[in-house]
Amino acid sequence: MNTDSSGPEKQNQSSDVDKQSLASLLERFESEFPSPEACLAELFRLAQIEIQCTVCYSRDLDMSPGGRVGKCTTCKKKTWLTAGTILEHIRVPRARLAAIWLTRKGAILNSVAFSKLLNIAQASAHAILQWVRFNMQKLLPANAPVVHSVLFTPVFWKRSLETPARERPVAEQAEMEKMTASDANAVRAPKSQEVTNDSTDLLLDFTATDDLVPDLQSKTNSDFDGEDTFSPDASSDLKEQVFELLSNVPLHFDELFERAEIPVGTLSASLTMLELEGKVERLTGDWYVRQTPKPVINQPTQETSTKIEPFLEFIRVNFRGISRKYLQSYLAAFWCHTDRNHWSSDAIWQKCLGSSPVSYRQLREYVTPLWVTLLPVH
Repeated sequence: MNTDSSGPEKQNQSSDVDKQSLASLLERFESEFPSPEACLAELFRLAQIEIQCTVCYSRDLDMSPGGRVGKCTTCKKKTWLTAGTILEHIRVPRARLAAIWLTRKGAILNSVAFSKLLNIAQASAHAILQWVRFNMQKLLPANAPVVHSVLFTPVFWKRSLETPARERPVAEQAEMEKMTASDANAVRAPKSQEVTNDSTDLLLDFTATDDLVPDLQSKTNSDFDGEDTFSPDASSDLKEQVFELLSNVPLHFDELFERAEIPVGTLSASLTMLELEGKVERLTGDWYVRQTPKPVINQPTQETSTKIEPFLEFIRVNFRGISRKYLQSYLAAFWCHTDRNHWSSDAIWQKCLGSSPVSYRQLREYVTPLWVTLLPVH
């Protein structure tokens, strides 16, 4: 007789209960937001998007049927209300809001169940759920403990784009460690300035050319100091400027380039120096984070195991397994599920959805770093 509480019978019973609970929650959702217009209005409220003309700031707009474009009755100009917001390019507001609303209510969603619930393609359901979790992980607390991702290998059962060919999903962990080590001294140019040949990116390798960094420094120095000689003080200021733009949440090189407003060569050189100083870590896919002091963990301590085991059980029961690629996103989902007081408020979702847009390319290229934030369990 199988007495394991997490065995197939227990999981099937739990699955039936979850389906009934999800169906009940969906009925409540549809009664509260019966139309696409109502869904979009709620998304506007959460994302704090004001319905006003961007030219004359009038609030008297004739809205299009879709609710995304308004024509000002005063200056006659059109305003795309979702442009530049986190709702940009969203085609199905009902599915997007449903994912947020159900998550907020404590529902545990996977792409299969969500696709059947909303009658959408599973690929769309997967992309929407990853979009929600990715935005949630932007709010990871800075003081949360950091652990090595190797401790989560027992639930790496699903493949992703990062999984080596003809290898098991768990091989992605070793591949990530190898890629991180090989990419330590390489910086890629942003899409707006990179040189391509048949869609091949130009990789700026500062280890291959010894005279590249000084040359970049001397060229960019004239832009900031009015001199042709290298200034250590200017370099230090630029490094500090770049460092202040980074946090413990991964930031893509393209977005960092736009925020820093400095030449690409200067930004690349500053990032390289920050990496060498151990202040910044470059992740696969041109993402950057502040380097977190990392404890050396050969074997998990009792305290660490106590915090990790609930997450592992959460994954086994509700997802059976995950890919390593999105580990940090699932940790954020676990945080939301366990800390209901924190995630049930409007304020936290407004902060979550009030950030910059997240593109499909960013979701596709994101890879969980070697060291992940282990959220406190309440």
